[in-house]
Amino acid sequence: MFKIIIFLGISMNLLFASIESEVEQERFIRKNSILVDTFTNLVWEDYKNWQDYKKSKKNTVYDPGEDWYNSKRYCNDLKLHGKNNWRLPSTQEALYLDKYVKNKFSYITFGYPGYWSSEQVDKSTAKVYYLFSKPLKKLEINIRDKEIVRRIRCVSGPSYTSYDEIKKVIDKNREEAINKKLNDYYTKLQKEDSIKEYESFLKKYPKTSINEKIEKRLKELYSNEIKKLKKENTIIVYEDFLKNNPNSFIKDDITKEIYKLVKEEDNIAGYEWYVNKYSKSSNAKQAIEQIHKLAFEEAKDIDTISSYNTFIFSYPLSKEVKQANKKANELEREEYTSLGLLSFIGTNEKLDRKARALLIKAKQIERYPLDNNINHSSSMGYKIVANRMYELLQEEFTESEATLRHLESQEFKDFVKDFRYVMKNIQRTLNQTNNYIKKVVSISKRGFEDAKADRKMAAYYTKQHRDWEKFMHFRDKGYN
Repeated sequence: MFKIIIFLGISMNLLFASIESEVEQERFIRKNSILVDTFTNLVWEDYKNWQDYKKSKKNTVYDPGEDWYNSKRYCNDLKLHGKNNWRLPSTQEALYLDKYVKNKFSYITFGYPGYWSSEQVDKSTAKVYYLFSKPLKKLEINIRDKEIVRRIRCVSGPSYTSYDEIKKVIDKNREEAINKKLNDYYTKLQKEDSIKEYESFLKKYPKTSINEKIEKRLKELYSNEIKKLKKENTIIVYEDFLKNNPNSFIKDDITKEIYKLVKEEDNIAGYEWYVNKYSKSSNAKQAIEQIHKLAFEEAKDIDTISSYNTFIFSYPLSKEVKQANKKANELEREEYTSLGLLSFIGTNEKLDRKARALLIKAKQIERYPLDNNINHSSSMGYKIVANRMYELLQEEFTESEATLRHLESQEFKDFVKDFRYVMKNIQRTLNQTNNYIKKVVSISKRGFEDAKADRKMAAYYTKQHRDWEKFMHFRDKGYN
């Protein structure tokens, strides 16, 4: 069953980020030297003409500005934008100003010397508020002598008695504005009624009050779309859909249908094609397991040391490596430890020759990646095979002079260290699914192309690719 994937990992503060930003852009209106907050109906003066107002005699240092008396008089006398009920703001309105409005102004002074509020403390002092540009720096309110000079910011509109009252009004109007915008969006989406438009909305607005309705409609559209695709049921039809809808929420459902068709062919090259193209799909790992299964079955049918080694070279990350190693080990024991009809004379010499032959073969395999510039990932299988042969050498040829010299060498000590690292790397790769998927196909292709590859295994791999190329050719012609 298809799923609707909603992007998670977004903090609660950001869930409405996009819709809020649109509402906020429409909330504030700037015109004719004023800034209007449509949520609170407060209108703020936002121009420099007050500098031309008659300055008090004390205005000598903090120009432009006025003392409290002249600032109050300036606002009371102000006629701007058809309004004549201007006043100095209260400290509660200043708190709201700091929280919501300060960065909307065209003209503002942050920090010192601050702005006058309307609030008197006594006959000679009044409150001054300071705004700061840094988000974490909060509004400051101090008491100053009325006769000193401070800046002016006039406001017009309803008087609010507390910050909580202002916030309540803002929250209410914001919610109404968001709901209206969402309803407008939904009406437009219903007219379009397309998967693309619905998906685009869900990605842009991951959590809104209308998402449930959109998801319900999407399920219906998805169901209809999948039914249409299944009627033709070809790889080319599914791929065309994904090409035209690369970010579709039903992408995984479509890739599952593609995988079913690939599985019908049950071809190593087909599975490799699928893994390369859809490495992030839910069936990618299953496709890799099928590759390993088919290749190991072929190695067993051939049943030679070379076929098992080629499997290990090509698929060092597969779970079948242990079985392949075991099978190869049994054949190696038979080849290197069986001395046939030996006379009692010369037995040790023949054993030593066998030990040297096994050691040389193991060293050749160990060094092959280095001598042929094979990268670390593709060389893991060679290390596994060499280690198996060294273990056989230690178990069956302990007394051999060749074995003893090899075990004491720095070369062998370096190999043991390197092999441990390889095994840790394999485990680490297996634990990282995405990394594992990426490495599998590149390693296998390199393994089969090597001169060390078993001829029958290489021929089998080549045939698998030819069969798949033929299948894909007919697919492109629209026959499957």
